[in-house]
Amino acid sequence: MVAGFALASVLLVGCGTETVSGEAVGASGSASAGSGPVDGCAVLPDEALVAAGFDPSKKMAPDEEHEGWAGCIISGDGVSLMTALTNMTMDEVRSDRGITDQVDVSVAGRIAVQHRRRATAIEDSCILAFDTSEGVMMLRLERKVSNPEKPDMCGSLSERAVHLVPFIPA
Repeated sequence: MVAGFALASVLLVGCGTETVSGEAVGASGSASAGSGPVDGCAVLPDEALVAAGFDPSKKMAPDEEHEGWAGCIISGDGVSLMTALTNMTMDEVRSDRGITDQVDVSVAGRIAVQHRRRATAIEDSCILAFDTSEGVMMLRLERKVSNPEKPDMCGSLSERAVHLVPFIPA
């Protein structure tokens, strides 16, 4: 089954398709296959999004629905954040051949796997994957095409994630 994280990531940059194994899970922790899309932003309160530099009024699902999963995209100044909560394990994330630049990092005292998708320009995005009791929560920061600046996406994501990590399930 397509978890949709990589596919929704592609929606942000508008090229290619990729798949990631696993199913999306809701706040209850149960897989949502057949139960419709899951709001990947449900765990992140508006106040935390504002503190991280995002506009909660610009929170949206991708244009397309995917079986059992819908990502959440939140717009910020020159960047977008995408969230996904899947029932993938960290071992599955670590063994995904579609990722590169994989390194363990600590964000707000929580360990995450920082990486990038191979199909995306290296300087244009960064992903943090956090292990939770409900699966893996992924945060992906993507530079908007209209943004002429080329910030350090992983550094920026880590700085912004400090405000979000307290709300990611343990």
